[in-house]
Order: sequence, then structure tokens, then C-alpha cells
Amino acid sequence: MRDKYFEEFYCHITSLVFHVIMDHSDHMDAGTFRAWQVGPRANSLGYYSSGKATDSDVYKVGIYGWRKRCLYVLILILIVVIMLNLALTIWIMRVLNFSLHGMGGLKIVNDGIHVTGKTEFDYPVSFGRMTTAGKNGDIKAFCDHFQIDDAEGRSIFYANKDEVGVRADHLKILGKSGGSIFNGSIQSRLIQPEIGHPLLLESPTRGLNVTAGHDVEILSRAGDIRAEALQSVYMESIAGEIHFNSPNIYMPRLIKAHDSGRGASRPQYQVCFCANGRLFLAKSGADCRSTAKLCE
Repeated sequence: MRDKYFEEFYCHITSLVFHVIMDHSDHMDAGTFRAWQVGPRANSLGYYSSGKATDSDVYKVGIYGWRKRCLYVLILILIVVIMLNLALTIWIMRVLNFSLHGMGGLKIVNDGIHVTGKTEFDYPVSFGRMTTAGKNGDIKAFCDHFQIDDAEGRSIFYANKDEVGVRADHLKILGKSGGSIFNGSIQSRLIQPEIGHPLLLESPTRGLNVTAGHDVEILSRAGDIRAEALQSVYMESIAGEIHFNSPNIYMPRLIKAHDSGRGASRPQYQVCFCANGRLFLAKSGADCRSTAKLCE
């Protein structure tokens, strides 16, 4: 029963397809019928005409004529384009030196990127560590302005031909010999050592000058201030005064003069003090008295 329904359905579908082909074909007429064969059961499912069909009445399915030639030309053009694309890709890979490890002097490794030779960066570069593969360990950067920014985009270091700037709360300079050498001048509002370590400014072979446009203040909050020299120590005030503000002033190594009674004597003076602590000289043996104007 099921096979009968299937055969009837198949016959209707086959008849419909056949009539569609007949309507769109120039090689068949309405009075010509041919067995429409599909599979091994074609004889029992086909429609037959009143006359015998010839090979000229068979509808041919396919691409013929100029359409076939155009298709072959299109396929040939596609093959040529594919070959050119493949050759160009191989040439680019050869020129740029592509490999499984990287491209040219740029190699990708497990812990980062290795760059061999000169490298130019046109835009900002971010990295956590930069080292050189050379034995001397030198890294040279050629640019008009070199700048290092932090994670928030604030500049913390910059260098150009005019100046080098460091924007940091604390600048630490480390040296192998315990110090740092500066060939030029240094301008800073504050120079201080690490906590628990002294600050030493030393010039081993030349002089050390400390100059300022205004005041120079040397302050020790919990210790001594010592000025020592092999030869002389000079303290000079051109238009002002020199104050020793201390209750105790000692000069233990002053030379003591002995009267030998020989030769011509030279003028001698004695040091006198005013009530406000001012020093002045008076003749030897005279009273240490002065005018009121001197001890003002």
C-alpha cells in the first residue's frame, strides 16, 4: 500500500518536472514524449509517447557555445591571479625574512621580544624591561626629545639637547665608589642623604665653592659644625658684621708673647669687649673704654 502511494507521488513530480522542461526547451515539441527515466524503476514509472523519440529530440542539460568559452577564460584568469598572489606572498615573506620565530631582526620568544640591529619607534612604546644582547651592555637612543611617563601618563623623566629633567619627590643617585661625579653645574632646592647616612660634598683634587645670590645658611640641629683647613680659614663680611652668638668662646691655641727685651718694640694692642659683645682694639696698658658710638 505504501509503495503504491509512493509511486503515484513520484509520477506526479516527474510529470511536473517534464512539463516545465518542455515549456522552456527549443528542442522538444508538444507531441514528442520520451520515457523519463530515473533509477532502475524507470520503465514502470515513465510516460511514453505515441511515437518513438530520436536523439535530436532529447533535451541536453549543460553549458555550451560562448558561455563555455567564457567560463574557461574566467577559470584561467582566476588561476593566474591565484598564482600571482601566491608568488607575491612568498616574495614578501622572503624580503621581510619571515620565519617561525619572528620577522627579520625581530624575534618573539617566551619571555619577550628580541630585536637585533637598529630600531626606530615613531610612536610611544610601552615595556617593562629593556636589555641589550651585546657584551658591553650599552643601549643608545637617537631622538630629539626622550621622555618617560608613568602609568598615569605623567612625565617623570625627559632629556633633550638643552636640559634633562626629573619630576620626582626623591632623586637617588647611586655610584660604585660611594659618590657621584657631575661635570657641570647642579641646581636643586634640597640635597639630602638617605636616612641614617651622612651627606658628604667633596672635591678631592680641586676647590669647593658654595655661592648664593642671597643668604647661605649652615645649620646643624643635633651636632657640631666643623671648619678645618691645612692653611688659613677666612671669614669676611664686606658690608655687614660677623656674630659669634654663644656664651662660651674658646681660643686655646693662641700664641703667647714673651718680652725678651731685645730689638725695637712694635705697637701692641689689647682686645676689648663692649656690653653688646662687640670687639675692638685698645692700646696696650690703656683702659678698655670707648665712646658710646663704638659700643652702640
